[in-house]
Amino acid sequence: MDRDEVLDFADKLGNPNLATSPEWAEAISLLQPGDQLRRVYCPKSGGNFFGVFRGSSVLFRFGSMLYD
Repeated sequence: MDRDEVLDFADKLGNPNLATSPEWAEAISLLQPGDQLRRVYCPKSGGNFFGVFRGSSVLFRFGSMLYD
């Protein structure tokens, strides 16, 4: 996902202020060429989060949300 896609998706999931949050600032500061922003959804727990991925490693999780 690109930055705009993450922010748009967070808004749709009920987190419209992600762009102004400290965790967003940290996530963006970690990004290096080749890194990816991804959304992770766990159907068992109903949890969603975004992550900064480098290869197969998660460097930082942010924007956690739960579905009821």
